[in-house]
Amino acid sequence: MAAKTKTTVADIQAVFTKLKSPFPDSDILQDRQRPDGFRPMYIPWDKIMARIDAATDGHWNWSVRSFQFQGNQAIVHGTLEIAIGDTVFSRDGIGAVQLECVNNCYTTLGDDMKAAEADALKRAAVKFGVGLQLYQRDYQQKNLADQAKQAQELPIQPFQIEKVLRFLSSIGQSEIAFCLAAKIDGLNALTNHDVSLILAGQHPAIQRGNGRPQTPRTGLTGSNA
Repeated sequence: MAAKTKTTVADIQAVFTKLKSPFPDSDILQDRQRPDGFRPMYIPWDKIMARIDAATDGHWNWSVRSFQFQGNQAIVHGTLEIAIGDTVFSRDGIGAVQLECVNNCYTTLGDDMKAAEADALKRAAVKFGVGLQLYQRDYQQKNLADQAKQAQELPIQPFQIEKVLRFLSSIGQSEIAFCLAAKIDGLNALTNHDVSLILAGQHPAIQRGNGRPQTPRTGLTGSNA
């Protein structure tokens, strides 16, 4: 990072406009699924660095201020500095990752440290507007809608099949009768959307199963409760 000529408002606006420019969809990936089922979107750190480098003509610096361990987490505190003319702007970021521990041994410590630093860099960069689109309400809503659509298309899980079987038993419809009515080879062919309709009593195969609409019985007891 090197100082240039005297800073002007136009210089600052030009650099920040470049930093805040939205990333193309091809640069946006999905992280691993969290326990609550949510898969947040993210922009890889190398794309972030390339954006900063291009917007500032290489006049920037990243430095790690501290690195510490708290429980099973690695935490990094870093500072991102950007020089525009003779003025340096700085933003701090803190990144954290869960450490992989097997038999009381951190097996991927090097990778975990890099991941924590990359997370810190991205958090500092977003304070300059880099990748800010991921935090905007409309983009988050699109993300959630896309994930909901993807979830409906995922294969169903064994516990969902058990729920369907209990439901069919409660209305007196056999698995074979339902599959014939639904024109599927087995319950494994159902989608998440199908399961939702079945458990709500709205799947067309339930109505056609015995030639008339079926209504779930209440007051279930025993193993089918």
